[in-house]
Amino acid sequence: MWQQLIVLLGDLTKQYDILLKLAAKKHTALVTVDFQTVDLVRKAEEKTIAAIDGLEKRRLELLAFLADAEGSQEISPEINRRDLYRLAPEEVKKELLTAGNELSAKVEAVKEASDNNTLLLKSALQAVTYKLNRLSKTSVDQSYGPGGSESVTAHRKSLDFGA
Repeated sequence: MWQQLIVLLGDLTKQYDILLKLAAKKHTALVTVDFQTVDLVRKAEEKTIAAIDGLEKRRLELLAFLADAEGSQEISPEINRRDLYRLAPEEVKKELLTAGNELSAKVEAVKEASDNNTLLLKSALQAVTYKLNRLSKTSVDQSYGPGGSESVTAHRKSLDFGA
């Protein structure tokens, strides 16, 4: 049972590694303003996230089954990694610790890459908004007015001093 958990943590790590590689592709696409690639990467990310979700559900089921098999009240789906390591048999502790550390490191790397891509995306949207405002001589705010409509303010001259 513990070996299944270790294998499952390895599978989760592999999926997060895929997500990290996709984040790198997305980063390159955002920098080069290649929105077709961004959309393709987003679709691949959705599939990977669905796979991660399935593995997480399996992990929760496995923890519940492990709690029953071990007769332990301490093992639950909400258990943290350190407590699980403490409760694990000696023969699997090292493997469990290694798998958990690798997964944590990969999750942290994915989170950092995602934060960087979010910043790039926000900057790109600000640049687009700025260009649209200059072209239309209006100001499109990033907030929405009552009823869900965008707040647009015209900044055209209201007086014709040439007349």
